[in-house]
Amino acid sequence: MTKFLDARTSNHWPIAFPGSTERFVVDTPVMVGQVGLNVPADTNGIIRTQLLGQVGFYILSEDIFAPIIQIDVMRGYLTTDPIIHTTYVQYQPSQVQSQSVSFVAADYNVPPPPTGLLVYTMYVTALVLDMGRTGPECFNASVYTD
Repeated sequence: MTKFLDARTSNHWPIAFPGSTERFVVDTPVMVGQVGLNVPADTNGIIRTQLLGQVGFYILSEDIFAPIIQIDVMRGYLTTDPIIHTTYVQYQPSQVQSQSVSFVAADYNVPPPPTGLLVYTMYVTALVLDMGRTGPECFNASVYTD
């Protein structure tokens, strides 16, 4: 029988003032969400995590290159930790407007964390110039075992 262990939510809206837009630095991952789930170190059975996320951004100007956004989810704190999920989305150069990307991912057969805290971090990377960080930035995780 499935046993629910924990669920966490990370929500953020990066716009401080109406009309302002923080720009992504090209090829630089930006942490936009992080959750820490309570999973006892002595948890038996197969541990699995369900992850859901959404990132809102703005394409600021028409570019010769099609705008591309990358979303990565890591099990851990750093960009060098194991990648659980990656999403790439490419737009037409003429799509200068607000955009939103959503994803659903899963992490299966997760080892129990020795500290009792299972951390997932969501990073966004703009792969071209002129992409703004407008939000929302939502990241949700639920963890279960048998």
